[in-house]
Amino acid sequence: MVSIPFVLLIAVVFSVTAYFLVGLKNEGFGLFLADLFLALLVAESMVVMISAIVPNFIVGIAVGAGMFGMFMLVCGFFVRKTNIVIALSLSLSLSLSLSRVNILSSI
Repeated sequence: MVSIPFVLLIAVVFSVTAYFLVGLKNEGFGLFLADLFLALLVAESMVVMISAIVPNFIVGIAVGAGMFGMFMLVCGFFVRKTNIVIALSLSLSLSLSLSRVNILSSI
């Protein structure tokens, strides 16, 4: 709860600089900002949860990087959804980025 204003500040600063430099439509700025803010908040919350579970700092970094890598693997950045093996199909429904990609691609 304490870090929410700082995460919002990071999202606002990045959104204001990046959104208009890229030349995206003006009416989608609020959705872009909300998406970035929520993605940063979920990522930070997941890292806090991992750090509470794992007692060793280095192991925590490895587990966090592995989870984020797995989510990126199954959300369509590297492998198409049709080519994902059945063992990783649960990860597809847990992916942090898949719904964001679908929402932003519809704008």
